[in-house]
Amino acid sequence: MADHISRNTDKDIKTYFASPERASVEDIKKQVDFAINNPIIQVVLESVEGFVIILNEHRQILAGNREILDLLGTEELNKITGMRPGELLNCIHALEGPAGCGTSRYCNTCGAVISILSCQAMSQSVKGECNMAMYKNNRLENIEFQVHVTPVNINEDKFLIFVLQDISSIKRREVLERVFFHDINNILTGLIGWTQMLGNTDPVKAANKIMELSDYLKQEFNYQYNLYLAEKGNLNINNTCVNVGHIFNKLETLFSNNKLKKNKHIVFHNNMSNLTFLTELSLIMRVLINMIKNALEATEKDGTVDVYAERRGEYMVFSVHNKGIIPEDIALNIFKRSFSTKEGKGRGMGTYSMKLFGENYLGGKVTFSSTEEKGTIFSISIPLNQEP
Repeated sequence: MADHISRNTDKDIKTYFASPERASVEDIKKQVDFAINNPIIQVVLESVEGFVIILNEHRQILAGNREILDLLGTEELNKITGMRPGELLNCIHALEGPAGCGTSRYCNTCGAVISILSCQAMSQSVKGECNMAMYKNNRLENIEFQVHVTPVNINEDKFLIFVLQDISSIKRREVLERVFFHDINNILTGLIGWTQMLGNTDPVKAANKIMELSDYLKQEFNYQYNLYLAEKGNLNINNTCVNVGHIFNKLETLFSNNKLKKNKHIVFHNNMSNLTFLTELSLIMRVLINMIKNALEATEKDGTVDVYAERRGEYMVFSVHNKGIIPEDIALNIFKRSFSTKEGKGRGMGTYSMKLFGENYLGGKVTFSSTEEKGTIFSISIPLNQEP
């Protein structure tokens, strides 16, 4: 039986969102025995599609169907009983709260916890969506679930049928349609426009613009393809010795005529120009480009974005700073796929890809802070002792 069940039977334990209280070890054993021997619950486990879990009123697992056990690679139900869903699935926030899943400051935006609490409050079925970041085999993954929670009362006992269905592929397609096709359409529109103007304007200027847009089109295709491969764990990287000064020179050139920089300033602070380190150049560039773009979008007219490079012990640290402040409700979701501060559903992939590329493939750590005193800082720390 999972160790989680022995904790937090004290109702006074602090929580940031849902109740921290858990059933005692003895009560869990009784509830598990009842669940696995009850014909109604067994029919549900055998007939409902998806990952099906039976929860008690404290959101603890009592039973699960074959699909959930196969997902976890176990035959033993007692390894998961007493856990909560986020703990079972290795949600990155599950153990950050004072009493586990449902109690951290991130949990008030979790579609799974919200659906469970709503179901309990209304005593009726509730549907929702959960965008869960989790670690699997030491790699960050982002899986989006449709959640369906149904209350079941058997005699005087209250249970919840908690069903998860993986809709990640659907969400990826929505993002592709909204983000990629939207951006590509804008580029193609620009290309067509400049092509039509070839006979009516400076041909050199038009040709340069066409080449610029064509190069950007290629970059967008490569970025989306790499993102697709990265999410599947199939992205191959080629670490080479990269000079910090070279990275900053490329960034300065890239943003010299960027429309996001209009009436704004970028200052590159680099005391490490001659330092070289081992990394995948295209990915570190993509992470820093996304950081700078986000900073420019959050910067007011005549404002400044500062970009830093420094060595901290055995790490190379790049940071991007702007004076804007990220509201807490946005900060809690900042690295989730499909989440965006921009208008339009499903328009955000920049911060998510920073985390995915930076941690899973560059072996680094991507973090951010946002306060009224210091503004917003996004950073990536990359170990200097990586092997080719």
